[in-house]
Amino acid sequence: MPNDDLKAHAASQEDFYALLDIPAAAGENEIRRAYRRTALKYHPDKIANPTPADLDKFHLLQIAYDVLSDPAIRQLYDNAREARQRKQRERDMMDAAKRKMREDLEARERAGAAGAGAGVQRGVKRPWMGAGTDDTDAEEKLQREIERIAEDGRRRRREVEEQLKRAADEEEQRLKQEEEEAKRAADRSSQRVDRSREGGGSNVPELERAVKVRWCCGFGVMGFRDPA
Repeated sequence: MPNDDLKAHAASQEDFYALLDIPAAAGENEIRRAYRRTALKYHPDKIANPTPADLDKFHLLQIAYDVLSDPAIRQLYDNAREARQRKQRERDMMDAAKRKMREDLEARERAGAAGAGAGVQRGVKRPWMGAGTDDTDAEEKLQREIERIAEDGRRRRREVEEQLKRAADEEEQRLKQEEEEAKRAADRSSQRVDRSREGGGSNVPELERAVKVRWCCGFGVMGFRDPA
């Protein structure tokens, strides 16, 4: 696969390690074995009536092997993958914090409303009820107090949501800057890789030496590469 194509695939959202069912620290031999083992399940010459999904999976497996087999391209992919995972973790933490704050606010609202209602039911005079009020006045004041508590809860919720939104916007901006910096670093690394390969003279890149073979065990003309 041309080097430019590999660079593009290094930014893939696909988890190539999960696709091959290997750890991120897998070595070259483990990657090769996993590729051959998994590719056999989707090779069009090895399964009956392959579906378009099977062919797509087989092609994706070849891309995964090509990316992870090139140390420089793999590093670019690992950097992008780590950035995505870190961003997802931070989003999950932000969502959890947001849910917790909302639950706390709602619990306080329920507790306040329940406390106000219990005071009237037990005949207890609250400070906001005053002295000598009859049942009608008490009910009206209770309703106003409940509305006040609800409004206070809504106000607090709005304040919390605004704070969370500001924090999320700031975090999004920070992550965007990190991604841009990572992309610039990846471009610089890619340029160094290109210069290194250009300076290699007659050295042919490993991927360009890959050949398509017809396996003795029956692999056909679909171009399954033997990574051995």
